[in-house]
Order: sequence, then structure tokens, then C-alpha cells
Amino acid sequence: MIDKFIKHKKKLKALPKHIALSYTEYTTTNIKVPIDEFFKNKFMKIKDVVDVQVNYGVPVLTVYLLSSEEKENVNFSVIIDTLTNFFNDFAKEKKIFDSKIKISFLGKWYNLPSKLVDSIKKLTEETRDHDNFFLNFCINYDGQEEIIDACRLIGRKIKSGKLDPDNISREMIKENLYSSYFLPPELMIVIDGQKHLSGFLLWDSTKAKIYFSDKKWIDFSASDVEKALTHYEKWKVG
Repeated sequence: MIDKFIKHKKKLKALPKHIALSYTEYTTTNIKVPIDEFFKNKFMKIKDVVDVQVNYGVPVLTVYLLSSEEKENVNFSVIIDTLTNFFNDFAKEKKIFDSKIKISFLGKWYNLPSKLVDSIKKLTEETRDHDNFFLNFCINYDGQEEIIDACRLIGRKIKSGKLDPDNISREMIKENLYSSYFLPPELMIVIDGQKHLSGFLLWDSTKAKIYFSDKKWIDFSASDVEKALTHYEKWKVG
């Protein structure tokens, strides 16, 4: 349980300012519960990770929750329904308001079914004035598309005569990304035994430390986040 985890946590000598967690595995083979319960349990795990963010004082947490490729998933409608319910319930979480967590969404979430879009808008609006912690969800997200969209914005400035192509810089590309308001992640956590980032924060991840966990999401817990933070500490201070 999260309470036991917090009670036994140790003080870290180095802590990332931004943690990114890839949470996009939606394989449903060999499951022993109904599909909707399967996804409900998956999304509920996010609450444990948010507890760790708050109790360790990590300013920014970004969760890759739904890639643009999941539209082809045979369970896509169930995923949308369950995710909508999760966000509606999440908007009632006391910790969100007590800890002043601002929630944002990165990706083309506005192209998803209206019921999910409405729950996203509500959660964004109700937390828009919070500024203690920042929680980002990547929804209908593709890392390459993020960079392409940034290039489109820059291209329009060039076309309108507002920008000289010779003045394009890394900083300018960053300013036009979905994640423009946030520092790049210093620690990325990839679970489910995956050994790739799937384009997650493609531009921002170049210098991030990456922690791979073989834990399936159903078994992934707050203590596993602690392990990742401990590894980060070792990377930074030896």
C-alpha cells in the first residue's frame, strides 16, 4: 500500500525535477477479469504514481497514457469509456486540490470521442490555477507528430515573413512543442518489459536517464517508482 511505502521512504541525495512514465501497453491476452475491469485497474495505478510525485516533491510528472496507434485496438471503445470514467473520478480526488496539482494534456486529444474530450476539458479547467505540481497526460500522442507540428508552426512564421530560417534554433523548436512549458524529463520509466520509448517525448528525451522495469502494469506499484528514483540517485551521485 502507498501509506507503507511513504512511511519507509528514504531521503534521496538527487531527485529528478521531471519524471516521465510510459504506460502504453494495452495487450489483453490471458487476462482473467472482464475487459473493462482490466483497464479500470490499469488506470487506477496512476494514483499511486501521483502519490509518489507529491510525497517526494517531484515538480513534474508526465504519463504516456494513450498513443495515437491505439485507435486500431479492438478494445478501443472500452479504453475510451474506462479512461473517461477515470478522469471523471480523478477530478474528485482530494489530493489534486490539497496538493494544487495542475493537470495538462499533450497530444491530439481533441480528436477523440466527445465524452472523453469533455472529461479532459473539465479536469483541465478545474486545476488550471494550481501551481504546486504539474501532471501531464499524453493522450492520442505521437512523438514524431509532435515535432512535425512544431515544424509546421515555425514554417508558418517563415511564410508570413516573421522569421528568418537562419534563426531557427533548438530553443525555438522546444518553444513550439506540446511540452513547451516544461523542462525535459530527467528520468524516464518504461514498464511492461518494453525496451524502447515508442517516440515518447522524442525531442525532450535525449539526455534523460532511462529505467526499464520488467513489471507488468498490474503489478507496478509505488515501491517500483522508488526503485527507479534510487537508480536515478546512483546515476547522479554514484
